[in-house]
Amino acid sequence: MFDSIPVKYSSWSREKNLDGIVKGSCRLNAYEFERHACAKTKHPNNRIYFENGKTIHAGVEELKNTPQDMLFDAIQNVTGSQVNKKNFRV
Repeated sequence: MFDSIPVKYSSWSREKNLDGIVKGSCRLNAYEFERHACAKTKHPNNRIYFENGKTIHAGVEELKNTPQDMLFDAIQNVTGSQVNKKNFRV
């Protein structure tokens, strides 16, 4: 769903930062992405941000109650990035 969307990891102390792109073929979860940034927290989805500054956790929470017919536009709004339509399946 978030394939090809840029993200940024920022540690709580802001000492460690890592830029990345969500890839559908890569099965790196939030904990592994955080470990790749040489950091560790209890809630890494609160430390991974989309371009617009929203966390992945906040984005998923917003999308939970979005009607299916409005999901495509809602994802673009949540991530602040264009969604690759060919990777989007409803």
